[in-house]
Amino acid sequence: MIFFSIREKKFYMDFNSIYKQYKNVLISYIYKIVHDKETSKDILQESILKFWQNYDKYIYKNDNYLPLLIEICKNTAYDYLRKNQKQKIQNNLLIENLKDEKMNLDDQHILDKLNAIVYNIEDEQLKELYYILLHTKSKKKDIAKYMKISDRHLRRKMNQLIQTIKTRLEEENEKIKP
Repeated sequence: MIFFSIREKKFYMDFNSIYKQYKNVLISYIYKIVHDKETSKDILQESILKFWQNYDKYIYKNDNYLPLLIEICKNTAYDYLRKNQKQKIQNNLLIENLKDEKMNLDDQHILDKLNAIVYNIEDEQLKELYYILLHTKSKKKDIAKYMKISDRHLRRKMNQLIQTIKTRLEEENEKIKP
């Protein structure tokens, strides 16, 4: 049996009531920034965690936590967008690197090279993701549902796939250099 101090019980009750009171307002606010319901929920969870970790700083200063929570949610949402934009830029750079003038390869040769790299990847989920991305024009949400993983896990898998391909390409380029 777990025992909580009076302070911990009060903290839990306060925190729970704050979450219930502001949850819908905050999800709506975040949705206006990221335009995706599932991502909004993820960002809210992350924001609430940040608030919770610094709860002692705010508890006795103010009874209205909404402005603070909105600020935390806004910053977390914009951090997400920046990170997401950075990832898109990295993906585009990877494709540009594949089409590097030094390689002087046509698209089919690049595709063959990618297929050979992916064929040797041991993680079956990464292989499946690569082939889904290559052969379908599905949205990330649909791919995650098909693979039975969360959107966040899908993003991690996509990053892992890109990093694996990058690493293997760099290794191959090192072998080619005299």
